Amino acid sequence: MGKITHLGYYDGNFQSLGFIADGEGKSVTVINPGVYNFREEKHEVVIIVVAGEIIINGTRYKPYQRKNIKKGEAIILETENTSIYLKETKGYRK
Repeated sequence: MGKITHLGYYDGNFQSLGFIADGEGKSVTVINPGVYNFREEKHEVVIIVVAGEIIINGTRYKPYQRKNIKKGEAIILETENTSIYLKETKGYRK
């Protein structure tokens, strides 16, 4: 069984569980209402909304919609309700 890591940001309003599946890094994140800014420095990632709606860099995404994020790209996530997304990290292997 693989290791699960927990990360929390923004005073606990952004909670993420990370793990390795199919040889690549993945995380499941729950975010409370708000606006969150960060940059994906090391890898290309895919964000897949699982529950709720998330505005990613100005575009609204609903469940099962995905957004590709390039390495080095700034990310602004906005949500009006608690939402969940899956992040697949391309090229991150263990």
